[in-house]
Amino acid sequence: MQHYYRAVCLLSWLLLGLNYSTWANDKSTALDTDGDGIVNACDADSDNDGIPDIWEDPNQNNTFSDDDLEGSLLTGTQLGDGTPDYLDLDSDNDGVLDLFESGVSLSLINLYDADHNGILSGPVGTNGFLDALETFPDSGIPIYRLRDSDGDGIPNFNDLTSDGNNFDLYNINPNLDVFGLGYITAINDPDKDGIQAVIDSDPAGRGAPNSPLSPFTVNYTMVASTASLNTPCALPVRIVRFSAVENEQAILLQWEIADASNFSHFEVERSADLARFESIGRIAFAEGQRFYQLRDKRPQPGVMYYRLKLIDLDATFNYSKTLSIRLSEAITNWQVGPNPSTGVLKLNGLEVGSRVELMDMQGRGAVLLGIASESTAQFDVGTRPADLYLLKVSSPAGQIDSKRILLQK
Repeated sequence: MQHYYRAVCLLSWLLLGLNYSTWANDKSTALDTDGDGIVNACDADSDNDGIPDIWEDPNQNNTFSDDDLEGSLLTGTQLGDGTPDYLDLDSDNDGVLDLFESGVSLSLINLYDADHNGILSGPVGTNGFLDALETFPDSGIPIYRLRDSDGDGIPNFNDLTSDGNNFDLYNINPNLDVFGLGYITAINDPDKDGIQAVIDSDPAGRGAPNSPLSPFTVNYTMVASTASLNTPCALPVRIVRFSAVENEQAILLQWEIADASNFSHFEVERSADLARFESIGRIAFAEGQRFYQLRDKRPQPGVMYYRLKLIDLDATFNYSKTLSIRLSEAITNWQVGPNPSTGVLKLNGLEVGSRVELMDMQGRGAVLLGIASESTAQFDVGTRPADLYLLKVSSPAGQIDSKRILLQK
């Protein structure tokens, strides 16, 4: 393995100018391994280990499933642990997780992987790469270069001897290396995250909390790469805008599309935990129509997550980004009248300090009518055009409710 990487990595791993090929890749268009809302095929970092997938494809053939080279042919008939590097949190099976050997500074690791489970957590934009590791969100340009402590052309996350002399594993537990070759001998990985069970503190889920850091995981000045690592990803339709807003104790989902080709329909999916999504509606694609919406009338309390499943005519599919929204506790004891109204709205049952706003039925163009100084209030909205509006009341404690108001002339 060491000689293989020395040959291909010297020419590509740490050179400037690495770019994603425009060829299609073999990553899944359905799976979202790291749960960040970006399917693997469109995700620049499919396992959120801080190492872009293209840096985990050393032969640069845009085929990611063939990059699984742990071990040695001296002790078996084939290399690998069954998990390709772009999904493997310990690509060289040396007991030090890839994130801690990546080149990301310790201060950022502590901030975005507080429990040291080897998985970064934070905003990723649309390219699936942690925004904090890019020059700006979705630039695809990392603010660091891969760590190669001994300068041998093999990045630490694939180098069993990061300092050029001693096996990294021996800083963890030398007894895990039966053959004296520098990697964990026993291949047993029930959750398929690339972390072997003998060191995996969470064998049922991805990552291993409280994993040991590499001796080379330090704070140092990170130098930005100069090439974008974004994954070119052809979706069956382009989502221009996707939003979720609370509307009368329901969630109104709206999206705008462009560049639809051989497209069939949308399925709107909902989740309470980002692990299990359920379909809450199907919306057919209409040729020439740009704007679509769906109203979730029965959202669960707390934070909800929504995404669009984009289904092509040949049944292939992809996903939009995932949105999150928290459903506010409702205010139930206020009234407004008359409704319909010709201009003057009278409200009662208000809590002092409540904000009163008027907006269109999509939640746009909000106008603050006033802050309630007592339990009753009166507002003149007669200058507004005749139409159907939402009147929104927000209490000082953050409770929110809205009612439909019909203005007539």
